[in-house]
Amino acid sequence: MKTITRMLSRATLCLFLPSSITCVYADCNGFAGEFGCANVTANFTATISGDTCLVTISGGVGDDASQTITIGDSNGHVSIDDVNNNSSAASKAFTLNATECPLVLPKFNTTIEGEQEAGAPEILKNQASVGAAEGVGIYISTAASPSIPLTLKSKIDYTNFGWIQVSKDIFTQSIKAELYATLTPVPGGNITSGDVMAQAVFHFDYD
Repeated sequence: MKTITRMLSRATLCLFLPSSITCVYADCNGFAGEFGCANVTANFTATISGDTCLVTISGGVGDDASQTITIGDSNGHVSIDDVNNNSSAASKAFTLNATECPLVLPKFNTTIEGEQEAGAPEILKNQASVGAAEGVGIYISTAASPSIPLTLKSKIDYTNFGWIQVSKDIFTQSIKAELYATLTPVPGGNITSGDVMAQAVFHFDYD
């Protein structure tokens, strides 16, 4: 008996500072089956309000301002079963690095903006326009609590966002937040193969 595994193929996570670019893949790297395939892309941008820190992204291929991360196996394939089962294969780590920060950040807040899934406001909505997968979105979480989505469109304080100090001198400090972007089922829906694209904008400010 032949076993067919349903796949979301060529899963990619694109991270950008300070402007957003959409990653587009024309094919599925040669992978196609009865259930088709998908390009999974998330674009992240960050804007900084006020005289705060110098923030960069790391964890993928690119420079400090532009990162592309492949989610899934070495070929960028993510199975629908992995998404449904909350497998680590459907998740990818990335890091926000903040340098030249003041030594005291008592009210340093981070806000994640993005289009929310109806009925699940903690999930970024799939915004793919053609050949879109159904029943799937993306959430962002901290490394300390990878299965708990961070709240969207709300100020998250220093501790709850997961910022930790990396180094300091007599004037400034460097901090980082280790995060995950995870493909997740939308409550009440069934995942179908297709494209997934979500975008989040990170805002940093003092309250």
